[in-house]
Amino acid sequence: MWVDVTFLGSLPLAYTYLVPPSLVEKAREGALVVAPLRRRRLAGVVTGIRADSRNLPRGKAFKPILAIPLDHPVFDATLLKFYEWCARYYRIPLGGILRTAFPLPRRFFKGETVKTTPQGERALRGKAAEDARARSLWKRLQGEGEPLPLVALEGMWEALLVWTAEGWLQWEYPNFSRGFTPRLRYVQPAGDLPEAVRLGPKERAVLAFVLEKGRVEERDLAREFPRSRRSLRRLIEKGALEVLTRPAFPKEPAVRSREPGPCPDLTHEQKVALSAVEREIASESPRPLLLHGVTGGGKTELYIRAIQATLERGQSSLILVPEIVLTPQLVSRIRARCGVPVVVWHSHLTEKERWEQWLQLYHTAPVIVIGARSAVFTPVKALGLIVIDEEHDPSFKQEEGILYNARDVAVVRAREQSCPLILGSATPSIESYHNVKREKFRYCVLTRRPTGQPLPKGEVIDLRKEGFAKWQETRGLMLSKPLREALLTAFHAGQQSLLFLNRRGYARFVTCGQCGETVMCPRCSVSLILHKPADVLRCHYCGFSRKLPERCEACGGPLLQMGGGTQRLEEEIRGVVPDARIARLDRDTMRK
Repeated sequence: MWVDVTFLGSLPLAYTYLVPPSLVEKAREGALVVAPLRRRRLAGVVTGIRADSRNLPRGKAFKPILAIPLDHPVFDATLLKFYEWCARYYRIPLGGILRTAFPLPRRFFKGETVKTTPQGERALRGKAAEDARARSLWKRLQGEGEPLPLVALEGMWEALLVWTAEGWLQWEYPNFSRGFTPRLRYVQPAGDLPEAVRLGPKERAVLAFVLEKGRVEERDLAREFPRSRRSLRRLIEKGALEVLTRPAFPKEPAVRSREPGPCPDLTHEQKVALSAVEREIASESPRPLLLHGVTGGGKTELYIRAIQATLERGQSSLILVPEIVLTPQLVSRIRARCGVPVVVWHSHLTEKERWEQWLQLYHTAPVIVIGARSAVFTPVKALGLIVIDEEHDPSFKQEEGILYNARDVAVVRAREQSCPLILGSATPSIESYHNVKREKFRYCVLTRRPTGQPLPKGEVIDLRKEGFAKWQETRGLMLSKPLREALLTAFHAGQQSLLFLNRRGYARFVTCGQCGETVMCPRCSVSLILHKPADVLRCHYCGFSRKLPERCEACGGPLLQMGGGTQRLEEEIRGVVPDARIARLDRDTMRK
């Protein structure tokens, strides 16, 4: 039996491996495997099975799979088919998608060992008399009570692979089984202590704490009493405490962050939209639904009602938001209304946090997954609903690493897994609106706010009519006259103002007023952004930086600072409202 293995990472191809006899039963599509690549051992996923040698190169010796650590596949066939479609469509390595969906910690490869199988023990004993390599290995393994660490078998790599293919050797990775079935350790009183047993001050404090609580998780005890491991061990040895373990997953439902309160009454438009959503949830071939609702129109309430209807069917939900900062408020609202675990998934999680969230998905169903664009690849079990909030937002496009559009990927995933998809927006994208016109998407609209509060009035100011010549002379007048008057009015009324600008830095580019030469990034061929007060030019793509030259390096002419960013906007506001407290919030100020 041979299998095609796609390694987790950016390798573009799948590699074919021989399956040793002892691993044939566990070698299924979607299974996690450890396989050799040159002299490295890497984790991969079985993406194809070859039951015979047809279409394989003749006379070629295939390397064997070393281990299949888990009894069950980590991905099902439907999910693998979806990942393969994404890889073909976006011209990206399948391993990169698998790595995004399966954040396997590197520490799992520590403690790698090898031992002989019963068949291998007999074969090596007979082969030891005639083969020096077999004799050397037999001597190293003979009499060992434990499997031999791989470092003790250096210089025998080729022989190890041959004997693994024969089924003589078994590779073990103990951290995999421990990592996939984590256990919580609890400490509890073991009974009355004999009077003759003496305890130190720290031991008495630890014992008193456990007696008060009744049962304490070991890591909570370590937080309460730092450097208390020795005292805990002595209490266990003296019979004062005992340790219990239990599986850490599936977890209990997440603790509600706040009281749910009464469910708000729905408006007529919301009821019509909810009935359309429920029809799609009950349908065997649901269509995506575009929810076009004004800002504050109650779209989130409809998301929650749809999630609750999905949970009643025993299915999970996946919610995508454009920015990481939007996840906490959404998590808070959903936890207050739904009684199942909520998994948060985005790029700012640490390796440990991401793995714990993945384990929650692996061991628990139903769950609610809330995350940014990469969450679209998460292996959610029994997926019954996908929601994309602010579907028009360009943040759903991944622009580095593996490139994809999470909104479009979600449409395909919903189709492949036959689950409804809700795309919510106050300003739908042209593509989604076009799909509505072609009747590929259903359409629901919310034109009024449930509270009856009117929408804010907007006014467009044409800067060309606000002194365009002056804007050129001052190299960047950013505040129009109506805006300056509005800021002053709000300040004198004791109110606050909030201004948005999608450019950071002081000037968007520095150019020569004589020859027109612009200072460019030598790596990216884009203009460098001027940052004050250090007068540093920075590239916002690669991070390249340099000092602002005094004059043009091409002709020696004067340099002009053109365009504006948040730093220049802050400077101009200080000139308009000098007594106001001004806070600038951008990536530069958030570094600390």
